Amino acid sequence: MNTPTRFDFHPPQYAKRAARDRRVRVLRNVGALVAVVLLLTGAWVGAGWWLSGCSAGMWRGVDDECVGVSDGSASLHHGLRDIEEKIEDENDRIAGLGRKVVTVAVLTPVPEPGGDRGSVSLDQARSKIIGAYLAQRQANSVEGAYPLFRLVVADEGSDEQDWEEVVDELIGLIDDERPLVAVTGMGVSVGETISAAHRLADHQIPMVGAVLTADGLNMTGAVRPEDGPIRGLYRVSPSNRTEALALHEFLVQRPREYMLVRDQNFNDFYTTGLRDDFAEVFSAELAAGVQRSFDGTPGINGTTNQFNEIVAELCSPGTPDTVLYAGRASLLDAFVEKLRVEHCGKTVTVVTGSDAAKLNETELPGHVQVVYAALADPKALSDARFNEYAEDYNVNFDAFRQREKIGSSDLANGWAIMEFDAMTAVVDAAQKALLNETEIGPAEVRTALVSLTSERNDIDGAGDRFHFDADTGDPVGRTIHIIHQVGLESRPVHKYTS
Repeated sequence: MNTPTRFDFHPPQYAKRAARDRRVRVLRNVGALVAVVLLLTGAWVGAGWWLSGCSAGMWRGVDDECVGVSDGSASLHHGLRDIEEKIEDENDRIAGLGRKVVTVAVLTPVPEPGGDRGSVSLDQARSKIIGAYLAQRQANSVEGAYPLFRLVVADEGSDEQDWEEVVDELIGLIDDERPLVAVTGMGVSVGETISAAHRLADHQIPMVGAVLTADGLNMTGAVRPEDGPIRGLYRVSPSNRTEALALHEFLVQRPREYMLVRDQNFNDFYTTGLRDDFAEVFSAELAAGVQRSFDGTPGINGTTNQFNEIVAELCSPGTPDTVLYAGRASLLDAFVEKLRVEHCGKTVTVVTGSDAAKLNETELPGHVQVVYAALADPKALSDARFNEYAEDYNVNFDAFRQREKIGSSDLANGWAIMEFDAMTAVVDAAQKALLNETEIGPAEVRTALVSLTSERNDIDGAGDRFHFDADTGDPVGRTIHIIHQVGLESRPVHKYTS
């Protein structure tokens, strides 16, 4: 397996932290004066919120974003308020039942309100939180459910820049009367996610990643081998390499040559892994010497100019009409826009990984089509031709989300379904852990997850059934669907089982 070069971003983070510390000192001084006034007027309640400008319980992070851990009562983003209220209501409901309650956190970046960039889009963050809520509700709705599950959302900042402080806050919940027993979600495949996973593993907190696809971002820790294994890290998403193999199996039916377009952001292990896997799996089909790179590192300017040059090359006579795009979908929008403006006089097919499910809201120009490997596509999951468990998906999961008044659009990118499966795995493990115990914590759930590594103990996910590999924590038995998008219409065209 090719391991991408580690790119150390610590100096900028330390600089940000120093800036934050200066802001904190200023706020302390101002706060002292405000405290005197508030105490004299009897209006101290809510002063912490007033000083930070964040919802109660949240705080200002290194980039001045409001971050922290919320049980639904604090607003992380105005676009999440409806689902936050559902989580708060469910947490309040189970608190009054007088039964054993444990806490599960979904750790995720959330875009800054009004911001124009981040590791994930608001739709992706929203879908992930919705998936966690649906799994919580389903688990708690079973008659005699034991234990009951409290859900918290841990916002680590739009680029996961505040992972350290937020993870420490989660670690502090281990000793809560409703103890934290596991963490799901786990952000996306970037360096900060790896660091957060190691910190949680050091405290024996089990993790189930929802959309982590980077090769080796599992218990082996091979994604960044110098840091060692990450004990207790499972994931419900297949790897980048599996996605590349699925795409190749479908595309090899029609011989063609490819241009590889790759991102050089070395802190993004999704893109670097996809780049290496495309180069290896499609080595026989890659046109000799036709590879182009761009730098998609957040905050870097000039991406537009880089895409101008790449599209000019693509439109040159004799070049391939198919692109293997090893980059994030957030930049794929800009790449497609360049193709829209610079019509090459031919139909261009862009082949890429699971992050492209975000494109379901983008209308492609008539001379551009996209083929991608989807982690969980609702159309494919509901179709018996592509999913042997389609009836279960339609009767159980899809009907359940309708009863919970969750719109179908929140499933489109697949993240809600993947997070639902991650939470369901934790629920299964926690229930097994309590079979012979009166009290459980993260260590017991981590041990119980080991029992989900055989076909006999398959996890009933939203769309299919799977279990974990005992050595890596990767899913076994999951189906990847190949999706073909033209204009605004997408349809499943192939299935591949890992």
